[in-house]
Amino acid sequence: MDLYSKQMVDEAKEVADRAQRNSTRQENALMTLQARVEKLSFISRALWTFVREMGGKTEQELMERVTQLQREEAEKAQKGAAAPRLCSKCNRPVAAGQERCLFCGTEVTPGSIFDRV
Repeated sequence: MDLYSKQMVDEAKEVADRAQRNSTRQENALMTLQARVEKLSFISRALWTFVREMGGKTEQELMERVTQLQREEAEKAQKGAAAPRLCSKCNRPVAAGQERCLFCGTEVTPGSIFDRV
């Protein structure tokens, strides 16, 4: 094999290796998202049982509330995104679900149970 062919094969192997690493990262991200969805589903079911048993609400009332919240979220989106949480130490934004500030490492107290998943 001549030098040019060897270089082309090496470059193709590098591209394939990068694609494999990217695929693995994407699979890991998908598994993380699936776990978060599962946690949120359990939290939602637990909250619904409380509301139904203690508040005497019906599924129809639940669906009406869901529709109301969807409308409110759509209105907020039209006005602009909600303000992110800010780190108490460096005052930089902290993404939902993060336990520490990515910039300074300060532990961030979740605002609600939904920030913990």
